[in-house]
Amino acid sequence: MDIIDIIKEALIKLNIEGFIVGGYLRDSYLKKSSKDIDIAVSDKIEELIKMLEEKYIKFFLLSDSDKIYRANYNNSLIDITVIRGKNIYEDLKRRDFSVNSIAYSLQDDKLIDPEKGIADIENKILRTTNKDRIKEDPIRILRGVRLLLKYGFTLDNNTKDSFKTFACKIKECKKERKFMEFMKIIEEDTDGVCFSVMDELEVLDYIIPYSKENKTIGKCKYHIEDALTHMITTYKTFRCFMKGEIELNIDTEGLFRENISFFPLKYYLALAAFLHDIGKYICYNKKGDKITFYNHHIKGEMIAVNFLQDYGFPKKAEKFISNLVLGHMEPLFIFNNKEADKHYLKFFRKYQDFTPYIIILSFCDVYATSLYHDHDEEIVLYRSFIENLYTEFLRYKAIMQNPVISAVDLIAAKGLEGRKIQEAIDLINEKTYLREVKDKYQALNIIKGRGKI
Repeated sequence: MDIIDIIKEALIKLNIEGFIVGGYLRDSYLKKSSKDIDIAVSDKIEELIKMLEEKYIKFFLLSDSDKIYRANYNNSLIDITVIRGKNIYEDLKRRDFSVNSIAYSLQDDKLIDPEKGIADIENKILRTTNKDRIKEDPIRILRGVRLLLKYGFTLDNNTKDSFKTFACKIKECKKERKFMEFMKIIEEDTDGVCFSVMDELEVLDYIIPYSKENKTIGKCKYHIEDALTHMITTYKTFRCFMKGEIELNIDTEGLFRENISFFPLKYYLALAAFLHDIGKYICYNKKGDKITFYNHHIKGEMIAVNFLQDYGFPKKAEKFISNLVLGHMEPLFIFNNKEADKHYLKFFRKYQDFTPYIIILSFCDVYATSLYHDHDEEIVLYRSFIENLYTEFLRYKAIMQNPVISAVDLIAAKGLEGRKIQEAIDLINEKTYLREVKDKYQALNIIKGRGKI
């Protein structure tokens, strides 16, 4: 039996009103599939939930203050809440945008559209239901950006003015809400334009620190574009890479299987691609005709961490993104220097499992730079270097996972104990990577000949 029919049957038995509201109707009208169904009921919500649970639909209380119950049923997310206000008309008038202020009565199959949301859907207009809606909840600015990206809507002028006026209040919203809405924007942004859109709406500077400042600097020996433009271009380059529109011989299938707090790892890498040069304004230095940004990766990591903490990013995501911002210059440094093997080893040891993501970010960074220059030959060379660097990392990883010598071998041969065992293994792994050791026997000879370790 369909979940809507189950709920409708329960409403009839309890003699209460129930309405499908919000995004499910909007998506249905646009002929887009939606797995989120919001139901607003007039009364007896606890009795309704109990009756539905007797049908083996398990709910949990999502918000006690707002009386929101949530269930996962056949891959659909069902939210049930009580109507806000005296009736469904008052409820709809309190909602954020007109396209979300539509209801469908489950009693008489009637569509309710007091804010003319259907007309706005047809005209692709995103409009607030009242001039105070953004002031009441500035997080709606982020939600609005997501709807612009998802449906190709255009803001009406009053809503656009509200976005600009109240964007400064986003920082006062709850961290967990900022995180979810911001990451939903990244998730929805298949064309890689979200930061450009936020910039055009004049809200980006209130969301990402130093956005306005980074527009004023960045042009130097290596860039003819400002820093913010380069950050946006690098982000878009990564999105194109993930869609297969930019060629790079790296197998990413195993790299992006992990999720952090409901979002795939690739979206956190996308954000790191944007944030990678965020420290440039702080590090801008001009002496004569020479412009430098020394240590911008270090300052950038600090700024990124502050932003991520302010938006309530999980610690694991914070560590991932901050390491990518910190390490994004390392591959280019290796590319421009000699003694590659030793630099490779130092890089791999420092960043460990973050390494392949830094490699991809570095390629996108250099590729984005090349789009503003006639550097086709250089990007060909750098692509080849990046692919080799990734292959070298896989070789390094294989050695770390399968060392030529074991702890048992070291105890038997040298009588080593405790941390001395790991120090010896690390030494042999390093020499194996540098091709100075080929097998266990060579390793044992080195250990025996070193005396004290």
